[in-house]
Amino acid sequence: MEAIQMQATATHNLVQQMAMRRDSTANANRVFYDFLKLQPSTFQGSHNPSEAQAWLDEIKKAFEVVPCTEEQKVAFAAHLLKGGAEYWWRSAKTYLQTQGTHMNWEHFEVAFLDKYYPKSARRQKELEFVHLQQGDMSVAEYVVKFEELARFSPHAQYALTEE
Repeated sequence: MEAIQMQATATHNLVQQMAMRRDSTANANRVFYDFLKLQPSTFQGSHNPSEAQAWLDEIKKAFEVVPCTEEQKVAFAAHLLKGGAEYWWRSAKTYLQTQGTHMNWEHFEVAFLDKYYPKSARRQKELEFVHLQQGDMSVAEYVVKFEELARFSPHAQYALTEE
């Protein structure tokens, strides 16, 4: 009788585990489809660092709307890489994994920026921000340029105040 009870308990536990796996998979699929509903752009690779940064910003904005795990963020972003960018990521991912790097969003973002927006280009934008002058720009044009370049400077901090 005890053997039958043990078998019943084991069967019950197995059924619960299978149901949990099914629910987990269904949830992951639902999150992915919610992400795709936002119609994020694909990225083919670009020699223009601003295009790479714009794509990355768009993806990060989508992650604010569709909460997902760090691993899902990497998988979803990688799904949007096409052409040369896709080939680069396959190689970079393999290399990082052989180095024992856990694939999370932070590691993806660092690798992506190192490839498509090198530190030298980011530094150049930061210097452009530091030396920005209004010159013959209108105030509105200057504000737009200031806000565009401010994201490249670690010293630029926005303080929202209510009047």
